[in-house]
Amino acid sequence: MRKKPDYIAIQLSRRIRKMRQERGFTQRELAIRSGVGDKYLQDLEGRYPRNANLLTLQKLAKGLGVHVWELLKFDE
Repeated sequence: MRKKPDYIAIQLSRRIRKMRQERGFTQRELAIRSGVGDKYLQDLEGRYPRNANLLTLQKLAKGLGVHVWELLKFDE
């Protein structure tokens, strides 16, 4: 059983999913645009999201057409 994700991982997961959906991308499309694996993106957006490193955040930001800091701008 996976350990419970921390607050930042959950917020990042929600933010990535929201931005992806706003752009009309499927997970597969964003994975291709970002150069990350489909399964990795599924895990990032999943119920128990994994922690993403800075390189991954840079790739996702590029695929979404945003700056990295925009991925980390959480609604509180």
